[in-house]
Amino acid sequence: MDVAGGAADLIVPIPEFISPRYRLKKGSAAKQILLTHCHNQLTTCTIEDTPINKIAITGVNTQINIAAFTCSLGDLKVFTDDPDTVQPHTILRQDEPFSAAVRVEFSGAGAIALVPLEMSIQVEFFAHPLGLGVTVELGKATINTAAHVFIYTPILNVTGGAKVGLLLEKIYQIRALLCVGASGFPALVVGFTEGLTLQIYNANPD
Repeated sequence: MDVAGGAADLIVPIPEFISPRYRLKKGSAAKQILLTHCHNQLTTCTIEDTPINKIAITGVNTQINIAAFTCSLGDLKVFTDDPDTVQPHTILRQDEPFSAAVRVEFSGAGAIALVPLEMSIQVEFFAHPLGLGVTVELGKATINTAAHVFIYTPILNVTGGAKVGLLLEKIYQIRALLCVGASGFPALVVGFTEGLTLQIYNANPD
């Protein structure tokens, strides 16, 4: 297809009937009909004798505007509901429940049209050991977008570090992987954040 000069030449097979004005028979020296596409209308320009069974259609390029949007991921945090804890929320007993959360925000003109689609926001949280060790999958938090809502905070509740495989005397870096889109299909938005550290200790050493 030639798109030089803002026009495109498209060769397509001739159908049995082109229009009420023209009836073409295949297999003979059929006529070539040149059509010009302009302002969303097809108008006949010329009719030329040609031995090929094809139609040549010349059209102008169509411009499609897609409203841009931005998705930001941040404010990764770990916290506990225990009001009596004396340790920072990133230093937890091995049996202490805790939660991990992150902030997802949509902005831009396209976000107004995007969030009413009820897309799935999926955030997977991981604990990666600083040093030797195996990355632990903490779990996944899922929430759907809604009209006129542009900020979301998926929260994952973890029953305890030891129950998900976090080891004592290890320092872990918490990571969050974001996927936004329809469940079961490739994600429209993918991103990740990391940097927060987590430490598990034994509250009752021997």
